[in-house]
Amino acid sequence: LEFRRVLFRSRPHLADKILTAWNGLMIAAFARGARVLGDDRWLTCARRAADVIWTHLWRADTGTLLRRFRAGEAAVDGFAEDYAYLVFGLLELFQADGDPRWLEWALTLRRQQDDRFLDEEDGGWFSTTGRDASVLLRQKEDYDGAEPSATSVSVWNLLTLSRLMDDP
Repeated sequence: LEFRRVLFRSRPHLADKILTAWNGLMIAAFARGARVLGDDRWLTCARRAADVIWTHLWRADTGTLLRRFRAGEAAVDGFAEDYAYLVFGLLELFQADGDPRWLEWALTLRRQQDDRFLDEEDGGWFSTTGRDASVLLRQKEDYDGAEPSATSVSVWNLLTLSRLMDDP
């Protein structure tokens, strides 16, 4: 009987939401892959993913990036990692195809990230904006785990932008 239960377990729930941060990392990987391998299929995937985020998770009128999209609904203001990872993806995409819209959007997102998350006093970027009264403590990730921290990706983004813009 126990053997049968293992064979006929119910399927796990389907995770069908789009997460901005993870898609930013995926865009970066596809764009870098396209550049290294010279395969436009990867570039097409990166562009399509960036367009989905632009269409469904970016509010240009308020400069707000949203964190997740599911079943036609975008919600939750982005965290520092959403901004940092998407900037990373857009910078890789710009370097792969040269389209200035990716660079312009990356610059806009980076400025928004600083406005919302930068710790002017001690450096680094907080994970949250501090605008939500239910969040009692603003934290900053100070290590890279299974995912890189928003701060380390942000520093990498600044180094990349410094080189691309010829602006130390």
